[in-house]
Amino acid sequence: MQLHKVEIAFHEAGSTRNLNQMLSLFADDAVLTTIRKTDDGKEQIKTYTGKEQIKNYWQAHPAFQPQNQWVGYTPAFRIRYTVEGDRAHLYFECLWMDKAAGKIAAHTNSDDTLARVNGRWLIEEMKAASVPGLQRRSPRNRSSAASNYRFDESRRVADAGTRTRSPPGNTPGHAPRLRPRRARRSRSPTPPGPGCEWPADFGMIWSVRSECCAAYAASPMGSRQTACGIRPRTDPYG
Repeated sequence: MQLHKVEIAFHEAGSTRNLNQMLSLFADDAVLTTIRKTDDGKEQIKTYTGKEQIKNYWQAHPAFQPQNQWVGYTPAFRIRYTVEGDRAHLYFECLWMDKAAGKIAAHTNSDDTLARVNGRWLIEEMKAASVPGLQRRSPRNRSSAASNYRFDESRRVADAGTRTRSPPGNTPGHAPRLRPRRARRSRSPTPPGPGCEWPADFGMIWSVRSECCAAYAASPMGSRQTACGIRPRTDPYG
């Protein structure tokens, strides 16, 4: 729980631009390493040693600029930590939200090594880096996927001038052989209760003789429609 408080204090300090609170999380000889990718894809690594250099880093951080209204928080399911005596490892991610723009300004992670000094956890080493975004599908992949679907003239019915999907084995340039459509079994809804009224939400129009109720109840399952004279005019299952 004490390690979790380190993450909470980190985001509170960044959200309120409290530089002293941020520096209080680091040991005097702490090392902060930042890893970022340049526009040409190369990694740029900078190291800040000691509290004075770490202070300079946070003073220049966008979250601490007075013109920015950034609020930091972490996805709880991303937090990981391990403890071995007076040493610990803590990993969390930070989503810096730009309140003015109403969007995420930065998504970073913090990979930390901590030491317990006088009962308090302090950061000895912090590695901060940007979290990679979702990989977008390249135009090459999109074009190749689109090229996999091609219109075949064998899918055209010559006499009707409409497109249809041809079964395997058709000869291009000829009307495809149409397979006979298999009859689908219609599913009957739940049998009606007293009054012989079918629920309206079945989307059917039924013609039922008023005297069919007794015959319907006494008929076996296979002949109930015949006994009652129930004739479906519209069957959405057919």
